[in-house]
Amino acid sequence: MSLVDLRRSVLPPARLASIPGLAVWEWDVVSNRLAWSDAQKQLYGVGGDPERGEIDFLNTVHPDDRTRVEAEIVAFLASGQAFDHRFRIVRPDGTVRHILDRGVIERGPDGAAERLFGINIDITAEIEASLVARRAESQREALTGLGETLRNLTDFAHVDVLGASIVGRSLDLIRCGFALASDGGKHAVIKRDWVRDASIRSGAGSYRASDYGHFLDPLLQGETVAIADLAADPRTSRVAAVWAEWDVRAVAFVPLLRNGELVAYMFLHSGQPRVWSIADLGFVKTVADRIWAAYEKSAAQRDALAVFNAVDQMIWIARPDGYHEHYNDRWYEFTGVEPGSTDGEMWNGMLHPDDQDRARARWQHSLRTGTPYEIEYRLRHRSGEYRWVLGRARPLSDLDGQIIRWYGTCTDIHDAKLKEAELRRATALLELIGNSTPDLIYAKDREGRIIHVNEAAARLHGRSRDDILGRTDRELWVSENEADAYVANDRRVLVDGETIEVDETHVGAHGVSRTFRSVKAPIRAPDGTVVGLVGHSSDVSEQRRQEERERLLTREVDHRAKNLLAVVLALVRMTRDDDPTKIRDKLLGRLMSLSRTHSLLSASRWEGASVRAMLEEELSPFLAAAQRVELDGVAISLSPPAAQALSMVLHELATNSAKYGALSVEGGALTVRWDKEAPTGAFSLEWSESGGPAVMPPSASAGFGSLLIRSIAERQLKGSVDYDWRPQGLCVRLFIPRLEQAAEEAER
Repeated sequence: MSLVDLRRSVLPPARLASIPGLAVWEWDVVSNRLAWSDAQKQLYGVGGDPERGEIDFLNTVHPDDRTRVEAEIVAFLASGQAFDHRFRIVRPDGTVRHILDRGVIERGPDGAAERLFGINIDITAEIEASLVARRAESQREALTGLGETLRNLTDFAHVDVLGASIVGRSLDLIRCGFALASDGGKHAVIKRDWVRDASIRSGAGSYRASDYGHFLDPLLQGETVAIADLAADPRTSRVAAVWAEWDVRAVAFVPLLRNGELVAYMFLHSGQPRVWSIADLGFVKTVADRIWAAYEKSAAQRDALAVFNAVDQMIWIARPDGYHEHYNDRWYEFTGVEPGSTDGEMWNGMLHPDDQDRARARWQHSLRTGTPYEIEYRLRHRSGEYRWVLGRARPLSDLDGQIIRWYGTCTDIHDAKLKEAELRRATALLELIGNSTPDLIYAKDREGRIIHVNEAAARLHGRSRDDILGRTDRELWVSENEADAYVANDRRVLVDGETIEVDETHVGAHGVSRTFRSVKAPIRAPDGTVVGLVGHSSDVSEQRRQEERERLLTREVDHRAKNLLAVVLALVRMTRDDDPTKIRDKLLGRLMSLSRTHSLLSASRWEGASVRAMLEEELSPFLAAAQRVELDGVAISLSPPAAQALSMVLHELATNSAKYGALSVEGGALTVRWDKEAPTGAFSLEWSESGGPAVMPPSASAGFGSLLIRSIAERQLKGSVDYDWRPQGLCVRLFIPRLEQAAEEAER
């Protein structure tokens, strides 16, 4: 029995309907009855009322999949215990869904299929995501291929069709191309376009934009226009019939603006209504921009070729690999050779034999690095004479930075070379004078070529003077940056006619840097024209180093003075008492303590002060008495900021002990211990008094000395201070986790 002839009633058994959310079905093959769950009916867009009639399952399958699905069902019934296949369905509202159908088959004793149980899974989102991913990958590959094509393209005449074909095939269009806009976008001209096949007619021709809808304004603003359905969109519904004559149901336009004006736009024609995705339109925008840039560049190249032979200068063009493929008429007039005879590498044979290797090496260097080509060599004239020329070339790159052409010139400088010889003879006397000084004396012509150097300048370069003459700074200096700096200074003289005085740096072959004070002045012809420059450079390296040392010393003195004043001002602000005399005495005591610390720092050239020395200075009146003061600690040298901060703490402790503590009576004793932990650098100090007056904890607020100590220890040095008011004597413990770092940070 054919499956197409099977008519199956919708029977929703309770066991199917009771499984919410699952699109399951059951087919009783014997009775030819098919039961669907509610979720299954919802998936297929079928009403839930079983009394509505019968459903022909195969009629829900997409026409393109129907034959395959019928054959698969027949195969499943014939053999197997389970099945798994995929197909598309068309719901009553016209939407298409992708279905994964899985199930099992129950067979009778005779092996015949009696009942099928299955579940349908909607995999539309997965399929569409896969399609989007594949399209995105295809578009990335298309852009990569486009970049490669544009880099290697030599004929840009039909580059617009190349771009249109890439977009058209990627987006499955029927027609695509570029329209040139005029009259503010009101009119457009399509010179050529891409069509899917021969059944689609070309849209080449002239058009008025208003005849095809109202979408010009956003294009003028640089906005992409996308219309999913020409018949439904209010911008085009009135002229949908016009578009239908071209078999177009959906369109998109990507504008191309230059200097804020619409110059062209890329048009996309679809034979079916479609939603234009943001990703697809972004892809089109990228292609359009690249193609239009190449199109504009090709127009510029055509314009350049128009003047190629009109310039009174030898001009040549080479490929990225250095192959010389074009020369203008001036080249052939100068050399007298047949057109085409110097193509490729044959140009090198026109040079003087002594210049061929040097010119070839320089050219190969430019090809490898992309740096401009510039060299002087002797070129054979049509008379047979070798004349000096200046060869120059610059690369032309595409949008991706790849070199696509080299454009070069040859300038006859032979007469200038002869004048150089005369100028060298005239400098003989200057050479004798110049060689008697350790300073550098030199002269250069208008082109920056060295025409005179004294022996001191030759020694600087480690070359003979004959090896230097005729060369430029770019040929002599090891560092290109140095050469650029020297050339820039020379141009101020040669081009602007200035007399300048500047410092110039030279790094020798062994890396030793020297500073020269250079005075450069123009050499003028009788008519005032600048024909070169003369320079005098004195080695001022030691002078500049001394000046730098003085600047550093001045900054250091200024910095230390400011820090000291800040400390003094802080002490003044913090010293309080009702009695001016006491204020004076306290302030003098603290300043004297700070002064003693500065004396220690000065003695060490401000490299640091030891903790022991600071304690000995503060406790010097009591050290003479045997057994009164014991100092015990490791040798620690503190930086100036740390020493200044700690000196204030020690001074307050010593003053308090001398007035009220153990050092205020004959039998009192003091022990000070300190340490510095490795590798953390944590600093600890214990001040322990004994044998003094009875100690009582302060009953009211702490005194100023205690406040000062706590402020320095906790706020400035980020540490802690602990007071132990023992009956036998005060014990103060100071702990600073990061003494040096905290002091440096506080100073800043």
